[in-house]
Amino acid sequence: MAKSGIKPGSKAIQKPRAQSAPQAISKSATSVANTSVAPTAAQTQSSTQSFAPTSVGAKLIFVGDAIQGQASQLLDRMIEAMGVPRAEVSILSAEAAGALDLSSPHIFVALGEKATQELLQSSGSQLAGEPFANLRSRFHTYRGSKLISVFHPSELLKSPLLKKDVWQDLQKVVKEMGSELPKK
Repeated sequence: MAKSGIKPGSKAIQKPRAQSAPQAISKSATSVANTSVAPTAAQTQSSTQSFAPTSVGAKLIFVGDAIQGQASQLLDRMIEAMGVPRAEVSILSAEAAGALDLSSPHIFVALGEKATQELLQSSGSQLAGEPFANLRSRFHTYRGSKLISVFHPSELLKSPLLKKDVWQDLQKVVKEMGSELPKK
């Protein structure tokens, strides 16, 4: 794997203090584009099996593949903007999410069309095969839990105008969790 680009003695990257979420997501692509960090454990695995650190009791589970580099950093900033402690969130591949023991309700956020279709197909949902545009931004049922589909962070890096749509979707998730967005 390529070296991270961090030079000895360089300053550690610090996450910005909480700010309004649209600002955090907006600034993320710019900040991420100008940032070099060492790869996380998730980034060193195969792009077809990207896993980030998980929390055993997490109620919020992001599901997607190939969440690496700038997309991974953007997702971390999106989670931070939601006001959800990163330790209370799991990020899994669709395969790993399908293997979870769901003894209590969760909220799944499917990152992109591929993850959405894999989750819906694995659960036998009648919605499997529906166009992503019809599935995005609405809650669906997945194995007794809530599922919402949003654009993958890599799509947000390619098309920054989609960030507003994703932020609206993430606000729905925060509300569904019974939480509030962080104060400015």
